[in-house]
Amino acid sequence: LLMIWMASSAVSYWPFFPLVTLAAIAMVALLERVLPYERAWNRDHGGDTFRDVLHITVNQVLIQSSVALAFGLRDLLPESVTLWPRSAPMWMQVLLAGVVIDLGLYAMHRYSHLQPFLWRLHMLHHSPERLYWMNGGRRHPLSALILAGPSLTVLMVLGATPIAVAAWLAILSVHLCFQHSNLDYSLGPFRHLFCVAENHRW
Repeated sequence: LLMIWMASSAVSYWPFFPLVTLAAIAMVALLERVLPYERAWNRDHGGDTFRDVLHITVNQVLIQSSVALAFGLRDLLPESVTLWPRSAPMWMQVLLAGVVIDLGLYAMHRYSHLQPFLWRLHMLHHSPERLYWMNGGRRHPLSALILAGPSLTVLMVLGATPIAVAAWLAILSVHLCFQHSNLDYSLGPFRHLFCVAENHRW
């Protein structure tokens, strides 16, 4: 809600969105210490923490750079070409960007489990021996681009407002940490609707 409010209030992306994102991720990491599903998962397993930090860093730089490049190129096109509802309230644009991004991620994730070449790239994401907040970022860089590329391309072609896309990507960064967290929680029947840690542990 804070991300959507900031986007609607024309708050500058830098440094506010990254700061809020980091604060929320830190909260998830802290909650793991307070309410862990499995205490042993809060400890490093054979140097995996360092590897996961590298994966998160490389993939974040890659995705953010790709988004900046794509929308920089999109700005070269005339404004009249856009199909995006730029006059709609910003909260609606953020949610619409979220629908496009999540549908793209869902489709490409499923396809990554079915297509042998994509699975060879994606299987790295399923290799951890413990589930904790940094697992969401453990991806082959090419797999990260394949997962996010289609939906980001669609948004760019439609002429989506960059801050709407950036706000949803910030929300997604927090959610990735939450859905891979070592937190002892359950959404009950809603676990079939939302992709949460309970599903990932299974």
